[in-house]
Amino acid sequence: PYFHLHRADFHSILAAELRDVISVDLHLDHKVTEFDQTETGVRVSTEGGANFSGDVLVGCDGIHSAIREQLFGPDAPRFTGCVAWRATVPVDILPPGHVRPVASNWIGQGGHFVHYYVRRGELVNCVGVMERGAWQAESWSSAGAITEFINDFSGWHEDLQILMQAAENCFQWGLFDRDPMPQWSDGRVTLLGDACHPMLPFMAQGAVMAIEDAYTLAQCLAASADNPPGALLRYEALRKERTTAVQNMSRDNIQFFHRADIPNLEARMASHREAHRWLYSFDVTNQAFSSGGP
Repeated sequence: PYFHLHRADFHSILAAELRDVISVDLHLDHKVTEFDQTETGVRVSTEGGANFSGDVLVGCDGIHSAIREQLFGPDAPRFTGCVAWRATVPVDILPPGHVRPVASNWIGQGGHFVHYYVRRGELVNCVGVMERGAWQAESWSSAGAITEFINDFSGWHEDLQILMQAAENCFQWGLFDRDPMPQWSDGRVTLLGDACHPMLPFMAQGAVMAIEDAYTLAQCLAASADNPPGALLRYEALRKERTTAVQNMSRDNIQFFHRADIPNLEARMASHREAHRWLYSFDVTNQAFSSGGP
């Protein structure tokens, strides 16, 4: 089984846990511009002039990570030829039973459309991906026009037309691909989530991989508290093979989702099912977290 969570709801859960259970201070609206590290710690400087120090620095600052750029230089994203649309639709304005209580993926020529329930079944999240010739922006929060969304999926099933027409607003962004990184960590600084393994949405695993990263990193640091650099290297070693595989799976699924008339569709479907069995059978808690040395 798996769960669908609205991103804002998940953020609220994490923030409440930090505030009420762990008693961690959160400093919001502090954009990190650079860091300095020594053998004993790391200090970051922010755009507003504030400085913070700690034992380690974890750059989980997304696809445009400033920490990654300082560690390894600028990256080189490639436009995939795909543009994504995103919208959420209140269930109470849809025809009764319009959306089945499962994740649904409509596959077509040159595009696909996914929808599923979030927020206790109060909303339907819709993501449509269509092939395009060129695109500049790489931000999933860029506003789009409903009319363009509907136009991109003109001629698709009437059930999807009802969903798109019910949306009050939508967002649009270009999908860019990056190769897996050969290295995530340097000394007391490492990366997490999209900062080190940004992946296309065709396996719906970007946030999941970040959650697995976070659990693994926390356990590695706890197991090797006297050796933070070793803990970061152990974390990277445990995570890199799996996240690289998921990155590559996500990339490969473009052809699967956008070529519904391929001759080996049944074989591809079987392979897709096996990939998901591998994906969901992983137990993040069952790993050797210790770095194995001082």
